[in-house]
Amino acid sequence: DDSISVQAKTVNDGNSPFQVLVSPAEPAPAYMTASGEGLRTGVYKSDAQFVVQSRDKFSNEIRDGPLSEVQIIETSSSSQIGGYFEVSMFGSSVRVDASAFTSELEKSLQSIPGVGALTVSSNSAKDLVVGKTVTVTKGLDTIVPSEELADFVVGDWIRIGDQDEGPLFSITEMADVA
Repeated sequence: DDSISVQAKTVNDGNSPFQVLVSPAEPAPAYMTASGEGLRTGVYKSDAQFVVQSRDKFSNEIRDGPLSEVQIIETSSSSQIGGYFEVSMFGSSVRVDASAFTSELEKSLQSIPGVGALTVSSNSAKDLVVGKTVTVTKGLDTIVPSEELADFVVGDWIRIGDQDEGPLFSITEMADVA
């Protein structure tokens, strides 16, 4: 039963009428709505836009935000990714290089008015490179591989240590291994 009842108990006599603040409940995906031309006229390799309205289980609009949420932007390619993508929020857009590192994407997103503190992470760079090691020196921003990393190019990401949780780095320059 989704009916609402209110009970009041007088704790201290005071002036009436009393003000009551009513807030929406937690977001409920089953009640959220989407609208806009992009839902009806999407065309392959073309921009399509639509708006998602968060609602609670009583269909109340949720206007507060941003709430703690996860947004997934996924890109993939069988070769090195080129070009750019755009992210739009709160009526503003940023253009981001397709091979941007997590810190660059984070900085771009934070430039959008109304976006608060955020963290950009990645599940990428999990292919295990077997038989090669790197030397890492604390305080330096370079790594020295045990042999040439022919499968990598500038702009690729590399994860060092644990395949799932190790720190992620962007390859910004490559030199021949001596």
